[in-house]
Amino acid sequence: RAAAAVTRASQAGVRRQIVKLVVPDDQRSYKVFGAVPIQGTSAPEDLDPWPGGLKQQYPIALGLARELLQGVTGASERLITDQVLDAEDACGLVLAQGATPAEDAAVCLFAGCDQLGRLREVDGMAGADRLLCLLNPQFKRLEDFSLWQRGEARSVVFERGYECSFAFEEFACRGEDVKLAGEQGVGRGSKSGPASNGSCEE
Repeated sequence: RAAAAVTRASQAGVRRQIVKLVVPDDQRSYKVFGAVPIQGTSAPEDLDPWPGGLKQQYPIALGLARELLQGVTGASERLITDQVLDAEDACGLVLAQGATPAEDAAVCLFAGCDQLGRLREVDGMAGADRLLCLLNPQFKRLEDFSLWQRGEARSVVFERGYECSFAFEEFACRGEDVKLAGEQGVGRGSKSGPASNGSCEE
């Protein structure tokens, strides 16, 4: 659904987009001490399923970014590449080669307040006519930036015409888990359930 929303927005001429997704729990298999197999890194009773923060989320979110670009551009797996822009802040870039150069697209993952310089470089590389998405950016408004960053933030982000084309977010509200979804051309909806069991449905 996120890819469809991004495609609709792109077809409407929106080349700078924001996509917000809930990163699913890590269900990969691991071996503790190389011998004891475990599944995933969290349990339902954990208060924070991501104790490692963005660095722990990065490999899972990177897969989401690659799937998003595949859905938008139709590119095969081999035509999608990724690179780390900032290892300390777990900021990355995913590039997809479309059928024509004009159909190339990029996703910047976990861009934060300290990546304005890299984001400016990526924006220049994408050009005005190619799609660039910010996936789960770590800022929402100009006030999230320090006073000396705000001038650059205006020119790099807030004056570049970014629009949120798809959002699926979770948060707690008055003791309930709330899931909020919105997508380009469809609108918004929400679903809530008791926060104690986190059993809300989309």
